[in-house]
Amino acid sequence: MAQISTNGVSKRYGGITVLSEIGIEINDGEFLTLLGPSGSGKTTFLMILAGFVEPSAGQLFKNGSDITQLPAEQRNFGMVFQGYALFPHLTARQNIDYPLRIRGVPQDKRRSDVERIIGTVGLDGHGDKKPSQLSGGQQQRVALARALVFGPDLLLLDEPLSALDRNMREQLQVELKRLHRETGTTFVFVTHDQSEALALSDKIAIFDQGKLVQTGTPETIYREPNTRFVAEFLGSINIVPLQGPVQDGSVLRGTFGGQLLAAPQSSDMNGYTSCCLAIRPEHMRVSRDRPQDSTNALKVQVRDLTYQGATTDLVLSAADELILTFSVPSTTAEFQPRAGEKIWLSWPADKGKVLTV
Repeated sequence: MAQISTNGVSKRYGGITVLSEIGIEINDGEFLTLLGPSGSGKTTFLMILAGFVEPSAGQLFKNGSDITQLPAEQRNFGMVFQGYALFPHLTARQNIDYPLRIRGVPQDKRRSDVERIIGTVGLDGHGDKKPSQLSGGQQQRVALARALVFGPDLLLLDEPLSALDRNMREQLQVELKRLHRETGTTFVFVTHDQSEALALSDKIAIFDQGKLVQTGTPETIYREPNTRFVAEFLGSINIVPLQGPVQDGSVLRGTFGGQLLAAPQSSDMNGYTSCCLAIRPEHMRVSRDRPQDSTNALKVQVRDLTYQGATTDLVLSAADELILTFSVPSTTAEFQPRAGEKIWLSWPADKGKVLTV
């Protein structure tokens, strides 16, 4: 049995539907990331899990028991907000102690629990400082400690790293993974950052326009997106439209720019008159001559180059003004393309993913 599950959860404000029939299972000890663009409904769904927003329809279950109408304070869930929400007049230690104090935990146990969690989140030596005396990363650690100190059944995190600079954000990603592993607490994490979702999650749930469009492990969603939206939203990808697609057993063939292209296709494509190939850039390569060992190859022109240190990013144009992207190592590539040069872009047939449009 899933620790948390939802059945048909929807939310409407007047005539506007912001969540539509969300059904999901969250397993005990899992790190689930709710991923999607702004306005996709992921934060609304998090607030429904927390008990701060009441769904317009549907049910929410905890270990099989209906908690749809259970008040937030009775759910035993921890919450970390984007803006930290620390009490400015209290020290870090007093902020962390607050949820224990309102629960009536005896003072001796409160003291030991607070000191334990201060060490766990790496705040040793900062317990007597007020929020204004702490860096953004330290304030976020206080917020995490406060949400974990009472042993919540579920920790909800609403874009907790979005206000931090890149280096601090990467450091706290490592800390979040460590805290999740050491505490064993179920984490539900909201973000719109794809790399963050890939780095942290056991499972990702992708939201688009109030709908849950795909759920799976990071590897599954990255390698097997089920829609063009998912393919383009999670990581870099090149989309090539196919003309005249024909299914030949487990292979789909079509043309683009006069070139025959192919990709594996397990589902029935009969009746579809248009589709596209989705290819991750890491499966592609560039060459001055057309490779003899590749089924799929396109003649492209280098429109722009951007030096990124270890790599050089290429913007390539193909037939029908199709724009593709690719990166080459700045020092170890077989050759360094030049702006304006015409080259070949190729990839193995089995690395393409057929998507309907």
